[in-house]
Amino acid sequence: MAAIASKSDDAVPNILGSLQEDLLATEMIIFTGASDSNKCPLVTFTVKGLELLHDGPSSNDLANAIQYFLAITPAKRKIGGFSVLANLKQCNEEGVIVKLIQALEIVETQLVASLADLYSCVETSHLTEEFGGTLPYNHQSWVQFRKIIDQLSEDMQDLFVRLPGAQDKIGMLQEYDLAQDKEELQELLEQVTHKYHKIVSNLYLETAIDDCKQIIEKLSQPESYPVYQNVSHTQMFSDVTTMVQTYHSQLVSARQTLQTMWQQAETRIIHTMELAQYQFQAENVLVYCTLLMNRTVHF
Repeated sequence: MAAIASKSDDAVPNILGSLQEDLLATEMIIFTGASDSNKCPLVTFTVKGLELLHDGPSSNDLANAIQYFLAITPAKRKIGGFSVLANLKQCNEEGVIVKLIQALEIVETQLVASLADLYSCVETSHLTEEFGGTLPYNHQSWVQFRKIIDQLSEDMQDLFVRLPGAQDKIGMLQEYDLAQDKEELQELLEQVTHKYHKIVSNLYLETAIDDCKQIIEKLSQPESYPVYQNVSHTQMFSDVTTMVQTYHSQLVSARQTLQTMWQQAETRIIHTMELAQYQFQAENVLVYCTLLMNRTVHF
């Protein structure tokens, strides 16, 4: 029995729950796809975000948002950890600083005293205008893009979980006891064909493949889709492109595996039907020959 491809190691779980989504929508904390001089992904607390922290989310909510950023980053890009950027000079209240410190317990932090020190750690091309950088960033497009990709990722993980069960069910179609009667075999073929199509239909495999193809098309031509174009310069965009292409390849491979298994089950029944037909024809020939011989002897 052939094996179904498992999910990608770089698969992105959809943990963008309602709370994190509301938090990220405020542009309080952003994940631009930039990195520091050590190639560590950069999480940024905006000045606007620091102002909202006073009566805003808890330190645990902030930590969850950072965990989300960790989750959507491929393993190979977070080996060295994350960097977090926040202008503490904008923090006039101790409570805000405490929230930040508690939220950042899950990552290593480094304090810099001036923009010059910051530029020695992060190139200006990786900083937004707020920090004197030149990195373009559209937060609304980022959030919309993540919703699209996270939903796709969630659908893919669900499908990958259900694939082995579908494979087992199709495998069982090869194990039916085969009768010798042609009509019974024809009825069995119709039954297992119906079961096969129902298994595949409930899997929504073709829908998933089409979804991947549509997103791949947009990723390959971002200039035609504003949301995609606004994030096309980021590392996240490149990582997502690789991930979706991997999803598509895995799904096409899985479809081929299931189709091959079904063809084996179908061929088994058809060959038995053909054998039954040959036997029926042989018996007719034998009867005809016997009658012919009897007539010859009688003559």
